[in-house]
Amino acid sequence: IGDIAETDADVRVRSHDYVSATGPARQAPIKSGLMSVSGVTHAAVFENDSDSTDGDGRPPHSIECLVVGGINQDIFDKIWEKKAAGIQSYGNVTGSVIDSNGDTQTVKFTRATDINIWVEVDLTTNTTFPADGTMQVLDAILAYGDGLDVGDDVIVYPGLIAAIGTIQGITDIVVRVGTAINPTLDNNITITAVQLARFDSTRIEVIEL
Repeated sequence: IGDIAETDADVRVRSHDYVSATGPARQAPIKSGLMSVSGVTHAAVFENDSDSTDGDGRPPHSIECLVVGGINQDIFDKIWEKKAAGIQSYGNVTGSVIDSNGDTQTVKFTRATDINIWVEVDLTTNTTFPADGTMQVLDAILAYGDGLDVGDDVIVYPGLIAAIGTIQGITDIVVRVGTAINPTLDNNITITAVQLARFDSTRIEVIEL
C-alpha cells in the first residue's frame, strides 16, 4: 500500500531543475550554473563548435563564459563542473581547478566590460506632475538600466522614453544619452556582446522645465 514517493508535479519540477543544473556542454545549463554562483548577476555563454578559430578569437571546440559579479575561483569551479570533457574554456581571466584525479586544470572566462551611461532628461510637465515626480523619473531610468542584460543596447525610444512616460503629468520628454558626461544626442547606444550598460544616479540629470 504505502505512500506516493512524489507527485507528478514534483517529478516535473525536479526533472526540469536536474536538466538545467546538470546537463553538460550546453549553453543554457552552463549559464544556469553560473547564475547560481554567489554574487553573479549576469552571465552569457558563447560556443565555437567549428574546427577553426571564430571571428571573435574563440579557439575550435571551445566555450567562452561571460560573467558579471562573483568570485573568480567560484566561477572557475563552476565552469569546470559544467563543461564537457574535451571542450576548452576561453576568456581574459585565467585560473585553475583541481580535477577528480588530483590534477591541476586551467580554466578561463571573460569579465564583461562595463559601459557607463550618462543620461540627461528635459521634462515639460503640467499641474498633475507629482511632487516627487523628478525622483520617480530617476527611479524609472535606473529600473530600465537594471533590466538590461549583457549585450543589450540602450534604446532611447521606446525603451527609456517609454519607461519615463508612464509617470503622470509629463507632457513632453527630451532625452540625451551618451558614454561621457554632458551627452548631446538622443541616439541609441550600441553595446557589444561582451559589454554591459551601467546606469547610476550620479550620471543622471533630470531637469523640469
